[in-house]
Amino acid sequence: MLTIEPTDNSLASFELVDEVYTDMVATDAIDVRATCAGQPVMWTRCEGTNRIAVTTVGHGVDTYENSSYAAMLHPLVEWLASSTSVN
Repeated sequence: MLTIEPTDNSLASFELVDEVYTDMVATDAIDVRATCAGQPVMWTRCEGTNRIAVTTVGHGVDTYENSSYAAMLHPLVEWLASSTSVN
């Protein structure tokens, strides 16, 4: 069982049955959106005018059926689809 901790204060921490990659290093070039045991598990960044979003959890149906996980993905997808300039 993993405890996912969103960095968005409007979202509560929640638990998932999934796996997490360890020894991930967050650089200044990423905006961490969620962590698990101190490891980044969801982040965004820009490369030129392109938007990039990464999540390292989501290896099973249970994760995608979790309403808290869906609530965390929704603003991420909105950010990706936004036409606002990233520069």
